[in-house]
Amino acid sequence: MTSKVSSAPSSASISYDSLLMLRRPRTIRMRTSIRIFATVYVFVLASVGYAVFLVAERGAVKTSFNNALPNLIPFAMFGLIWTVIAATMFRSILRDRSLLSDGEIAMATVVSQSFAGGESRDSRIAYEFKDAAGRTFSGKATDRTRKLFEEMRTPVFYDQANPEKNVALAGATYDVVDS
Repeated sequence: MTSKVSSAPSSASISYDSLLMLRRPRTIRMRTSIRIFATVYVFVLASVGYAVFLVAERGAVKTSFNNALPNLIPFAMFGLIWTVIAATMFRSILRDRSLLSDGEIAMATVVSQSFAGGESRDSRIAYEFKDAAGRTFSGKATDRTRKLFEEMRTPVFYDQANPEKNVALAGATYDVVDS
């Protein structure tokens, strides 16, 4: 059984039309949850770095280096893991900022949607869109709105020079401010 897309404007097409009307660079605002998460990451990373510094400094003064090493290794490993996670998160934040403020806009169709995780159950979507030249590209995102399902449409921002760099508005770390 196939379903037909209604010709009545949906909320996605209305927001798409208003997005098209905005001048570049578009005004964007980091989502509150991402802002809090990034602040906590920076605070924890700085705290672990300071703890490693203190352990190394006090360990070298009071005991030999071999006795201080067991205390330093867990802090250093924890700091390394958090650094990798933070680098990935901040890379995503920078990419989304660039795409949402200056990127091209297209309408994507959600081709699959699934839930992953425990109680919070993230909604993961895969989507396809056509760029200005008519070529088809795909992407994946975590639907932070949890409102998208298969065959629904959503705005996607992409780099005109490399449309493989794209982000769905529902999965972006920023919101576009309608000014």
